[in-house]
Amino acid sequence: MLDDEVAAFVAARRARVPAVVAEVEAWRRAERALTRAGAGADVLAGVSAVISDLRRVVARLDRAAIAVAVGGKRGTGKSTLARSIAGLNPAALPAAPGTRLVLRAGPRRRATLLPRTFAELRTSHLRPRHLLLGLPEPPTSAADLRAWRYPEPGDQGYLACAHPSLLADLRAIQASSVDLLDRRGRPLRFDDPLDAAAAAARAPHAVREVLVERERVPISLHDLPGTGAVTISTDLHVVAGLDIDVVLQVVRGHWCDADARATAVLGEAGAPVLVVLNGGESVPRGVDPLTALRADVRDREAVAAEVVAPLLRDLANRIPAADAELLAEVRAGAEPLRVEMAEHADLAECGFPPSAATGRPG
Repeated sequence: MLDDEVAAFVAARRARVPAVVAEVEAWRRAERALTRAGAGADVLAGVSAVISDLRRVVARLDRAAIAVAVGGKRGTGKSTLARSIAGLNPAALPAAPGTRLVLRAGPRRRATLLPRTFAELRTSHLRPRHLLLGLPEPPTSAADLRAWRYPEPGDQGYLACAHPSLLADLRAIQASSVDLLDRRGRPLRFDDPLDAAAAAARAPHAVREVLVERERVPISLHDLPGTGAVTISTDLHVVAGLDIDVVLQVVRGHWCDADARATAVLGEAGAPVLVVLNGGESVPRGVDPLTALRADVRDREAVAAEVVAPLLRDLANRIPAADAELLAEVRAGAEPLRVEMAEHADLAECGFPPSAATGRPG
């Protein structure tokens, strides 16, 4: 049933792909014409940027599955909800604490660990913590990280620290991450997802994400690390580079500051954030009772009925509107460039539709 519903949804979305692909081709023809006409570098760079934006729209419309992220503060049942949605057990879709785990369709069942490069680690983990702690600029290489000395319990710098947990993070990063960083981003492949999750757990900060592939995945799931424990800035890496349709924020118990910080982080993913209340009858203060979804995340049948079904109904209305809005933004941003391009090339010959602003190809 879920496969059929998602298949219909995906087919309707993909029906819009040919029209956008035609736009990409028109811009590519214009790019060639502008190059022959000797157009300036700024114009050509602008055309290249529009082509990239349109290709991202095509990739979004051409997804083989709905992309859902599951996030929230630690210990709320995020991984359990992800497994219940996917209908998988912990062996097939293990938790990877501190690491983003992605379930997606693939040619065969396997898992891939994607390490961070040192530059990524420095940007996502070291620099935010150094800034908050008032430490000097972070190490610039894995070798520097090996030799770096962070304040320890008993040091004057440690006692004056407002966020000792961040110092603990830095020491943990230093102790566990360097060997994996030596791979310089080269992936590690595993036949068993449990092995990939175990490897990631040994150095979570050095892992960009773990990919778990299966032959049939109607809903592509992103099980995000816990967020909101200390600060927003140190958790932004959790949503960096995400391309998803919706975020489910799992909340258990009363709403607290950590939940609010988690909402702020998850909102940076650029997708709607819907709250899933894990158990409990009352709606915590701070949660909109009209939009919140409720279910015991351990109960697959309850999750299917109370989370997945209403989610699909919501997305059936929300996603087409979001897709159309994104495409409209790209087109609107390109409109001034089209006017400038018309001075160098015949846009009608390139296959451009009439301009929304002028009614003419240029």
